[in-house]
Amino acid sequence: MVTTTNRVDSQGTPVNAYKFGTAENETINGTAATTAAKSAGLYLLTVNTDTHVLIGSAPTATSAHTLLPAGTAIPVILDEGDKVSGIQATAGGVMSLTPLV
Repeated sequence: MVTTTNRVDSQGTPVNAYKFGTAENETINGTAATTAAKSAGLYLLTVNTDTHVLIGSAPTATSAHTLLPAGTAIPVILDEGDKVSGIQATAGGVMSLTPLV
C-alpha cells in the first residue's frame, strides 16, 4: 500500500510526497537481469544505462521490449508477484527498483 504525505510546494500548490523503501539493484549486461517478485504497489524504476525492460510475473527482457534511456527515473505500478526484467541496449549498468511508501 502506498501512503502519501500531503504537502505544499513553495507556491502553496498541493503535492504528494513519498518515502523511499529499500531499493533492489540489478546489474544490467548482455543477459537479462530480473528482480525478485514484488508486492503490489508503486515503485520508482531507474536505469543508468540504456535498458530494455519488461514487467510481468515471469519476464525476460529482450531488445524488442520498451527502451528506457540512461538516466530515466519512472514510477511504475506493479501487481502482486510482478518482477521487472532489464537488458542492456549498448553498455552495462544498473537498474534499480525502489518501493515508494
